[in-house]
Amino acid sequence: MAEGKQQEATVFCIGWASDTPNARFGEWTKALDHVTAINQSHFDLAVREGRRALTTRAPTGRVPVRGLRPHVPRSPRRAPVIRPVARG
Repeated sequence: MAEGKQQEATVFCIGWASDTPNARFGEWTKALDHVTAINQSHFDLAVREGRRALTTRAPTGRVPVRGLRPHVPRSPRRAPVIRPVARG
C-alpha cells in the first residue's frame, strides 16, 4: 500500500459513496430483493391455487374436482410368521 493512502483505502472500502463497492453491492442487493419478491409472490399464488384445488369438491361432496380420488386405506401387509416344525 502506498504511503499515506491507507485512510483513502479504508474510506473506499467501507464508504457508501456512489463509486464504492458498498454502493454497488447495495444496488445489487436491492435488485436481488426485487427478484426474490417476484418469485415469492408466484410461489405463494401457486400454493394457494394448489390448496384450493385440493379442497374444491364436486356437487355430491364425495370426490374432489380435477380427477382426484378419495384415499382408500389398505390393510397393512404382514410379514409371514415362521413357526418351528414339530418333530417327533
